[in-house]
Amino acid sequence: MFVLPLLIPLYKTLINSALDCHWRQEHPQHNSKDAIHKLLRAEQVTIFGLRTRHNRLKHHLFSRFQIGDGPNCPCGANRQDAQHVLQDCPLLDDTRLKY
Repeated sequence: MFVLPLLIPLYKTLINSALDCHWRQEHPQHNSKDAIHKLLRAEQVTIFGLRTRHNRLKHHLFSRFQIGDGPNCPCGANRQDAQHVLQDCPLLDDTRLKY
């Protein structure tokens, strides 16, 4: 009766291994050495949020959830979205030059 709880970690490992094997067969183009995998989880989440436009920038928060005082950037631009922050915002010029 008490053997079953002791086997649960083993079963979980076997199931996860089988799922991983199946996923790798279904996604042969996956490159686990891609640079994105070297980032911390929080950094990956930030990048994916910027790519998918689901992020904490003012435009998304205001247009989707009506959070904040508007979608405007503190620099005066009409939209604080990913493109503006990453490419155009004059407040971040020094940061962009640094990296």
